[in-house]
Amino acid sequence: MAQKFFLFKDSHSSLDDVIFKYACILSVMAHLALLAQFSYMNTNYFRNPLKKLEVTYYNVKPDVKETRDQVAKKADIKDPGQRSAEITLEKKFQPPPFLKDISKLAERIITDVKQPVAITHEQVKRSVSIPPVKSEKINSPAYQSYTGIIRSMIEKRAYANYTKLDTGSIYVAFIVLPDGTLKQSRIVEEKTDANDYLKTISLRSVQEATPFPPLPQNLNYPELPIGLTIEFKVEK
Repeated sequence: MAQKFFLFKDSHSSLDDVIFKYACILSVMAHLALLAQFSYMNTNYFRNPLKKLEVTYYNVKPDVKETRDQVAKKADIKDPGQRSAEITLEKKFQPPPFLKDISKLAERIITDVKQPVAITHEQVKRSVSIPPVKSEKINSPAYQSYTGIIRSMIEKRAYANYTKLDTGSIYVAFIVLPDGTLKQSRIVEEKTDANDYLKTISLRSVQEATPFPPLPQNLNYPELPIGLTIEFKVEK
């Protein structure tokens, strides 16, 4: 029995060797077939090279515009600008007759419209006036005469300072000392109807008119209060 077992064992190992040999042979044949197919594909690739590109050139003349000098030479003109001027005059637009009539009508309408006239200093007459001074406490010819001189002096300075076209009346109260010196001056707002510009030049005119003449002997007072109204008017 022992001998039969070893015989069976040897026969089994020989069968495995045969199978292994056939498997190796089949593997080698499969690889050879793949290598043969790859070599055939490479041979066909190199047998069919890429086609060459063909480029065709056409002789095209550029479209060069003629200059003004070249056109003038063809027309046999010495001055190229003369020809262009003649062409421009020939092609000048001639408006139809009805358009000319409309343009004349528009000019007539514009001429007939009166433009607003701006008032200037030369076209108006400015005036400054100071009415006679009235006093309830002092009513004498000497007082009227003295205050008349003062009114004239202040009126001249006010007219020189009056450079605008504002209008109004300002009541100024001031005190004169015996030697004619101005002690103080102020504007009485209750009796004034004017803007700040006229108020300013009124006070300045009173100050610039000083010194006043000394008080006359008939007005022997330590100080003389005077109140007067300065009127600014504009006449067209």
